[in-house]
Amino acid sequence: MAPSRETIGERSRTHGHTVGRAPSITYSSWSAMINRCMNPRTPNYAEYGALGIKVCRRWRRFENFIADLGPRPSLAHSIDRYPDRQGDYRPGNCRWATRSEQCLNRKTTRAVIRGDGKRFRSIKEAAEFVNGNRRCVRDCCVGRQKTHYGMTYRFAK
Repeated sequence: MAPSRETIGERSRTHGHTVGRAPSITYSSWSAMINRCMNPRTPNYAEYGALGIKVCRRWRRFENFIADLGPRPSLAHSIDRYPDRQGDYRPGNCRWATRSEQCLNRKTTRAVIRGDGKRFRSIKEAAEFVNGNRRCVRDCCVGRQKTHYGMTYRFAK
C-alpha cells in the first residue's frame, strides 16, 4: 500500500520554517550565513569563509541554530557577530540586530568622548544626543572645528 499524502508531507517536514514552498526569513538568513562561510562560489565568501570565519558545528543544523538564537524578529533584523565581530558564528557571539545596531559593531566605528566626559559609541550617537550634526561632531574630533553646541569632542583611545 502506498503511503498517504499526509504521511509524505509529515516525513519531509523537518523544522516547519517554510511558507508554502518558500523558506522563512529565519531559514533564509541561516542559509546565507552557511553559504558565505562554507561555499567558495558564494559572492561574499571572500569576506567570510576565505578569511577563516566559520559556523560552529552545532549551527550547521538549522534546528540547533533556531533553538539557540530564536526566530528572526523582523525583516529589519539580520545576524550580527557580537560582541566579537572577528569571531565565528556560534552561540554567545551572535544576535539578531538592526542595521543601525550593526553599524555600531563595525571596525571603522569609533567611540567619541564629549568635553564633560560623557562617552558615546559613535559620532552618530553623539550628534543625536544633542539633536546636532554628525559632520560637526566629526570635525571637532579631527580638529577642524573647536566646539559643537558649546561642547568639545574627541575620539576615544
